[in-house]
Amino acid sequence: MTSRILVAAGAITALGVLLIAAGVARDALVNPAGYVHPRPRGFRYHDDPWTRHRLAFDDVTLTDNGRGALRGWLVPGAADATRAVVWLHGTGSDRTHALPFLPALHEAGAAVLAVDLRENGLSDGAGRGSGLGMREAEDADRAVAELWRRGYRTMVLMGVSLGATAAIIAGAQNPRVAAVIAEDPVASFLAFRAAILRRRFGRLGLDPPAALVNWWGDAVVRLAMAHQGMQTLVDAEAAAGHLGPRPLLIINGAADTVVPPEHSTRIFLAAAGPRDLLRIPGADHGQSIVVAPQLVTDRIVAFIRSLPEGRPVMSVAD
Repeated sequence: MTSRILVAAGAITALGVLLIAAGVARDALVNPAGYVHPRPRGFRYHDDPWTRHRLAFDDVTLTDNGRGALRGWLVPGAADATRAVVWLHGTGSDRTHALPFLPALHEAGAAVLAVDLRENGLSDGAGRGSGLGMREAEDADRAVAELWRRGYRTMVLMGVSLGATAAIIAGAQNPRVAAVIAEDPVASFLAFRAAILRRRFGRLGLDPPAALVNWWGDAVVRLAMAHQGMQTLVDAEAAAGHLGPRPLLIINGAADTVVPPEHSTRIFLAAAGPRDLLRIPGADHGQSIVVAPQLVTDRIVAFIRSLPEGRPVMSVAD
């Protein structure tokens, strides 16, 4: 009898430890270490499109009752431009992540709206951190609506990491989106967290059962969803299958140590319409344009210029 009690107590203790560890992992998923959401009042960026590239820009604030303000930079295109790019950054980053890409997007003739996603940069937040691509997809929709209001009709969603994930999710749902460019997206957050646990066990020379690893990933994601007040979660891999005729360009660092390259492969294989995968040897997470600037720039410019100008790919009413 005593041995059974000890076994049960040990199992309960182990489960408790796993749940506590899952809570810690949830915090790491939604709130990157060392990141602090700055207060808009008194804060300013010391690098911007003009100081970096001599590109004129406007400060833009998108207001929405109940969801807080999004703030960003709008870099206009040519006077008659109808193409526009919504730029979406990664977790714990901000609009300045778009700066290395602005010359290529400007060369392609597109206007660019680079926003600080909720909980980041100078946009409003409630201290909840990352929205697993779902909240960020809502932010992308708001940016698309603003550009549509300004007369742009060929919309491209472009992002890195979490922003790339959100771009795919929003692109599959918003008929005003003509195409998506995604660098190092997360195919599935469950798979992402499960892989981290598997790697940690691997360092100890252990091979954990798949059921345990998947349970762990699911627990972390469900805790993150509860933290965000989310009822449903759409993975980028599933969303890619609903892009329809919208072209998808995936840029992926072959040496990505944050999101394994297999995530980009999974999304590429799941995409239903025109798709292209540009894999950059030696590039770590979000570093493809640093490792191969000309190749990445040329591919982005060609991709945007190939889109039909003046209308979305899907039919949509004004």
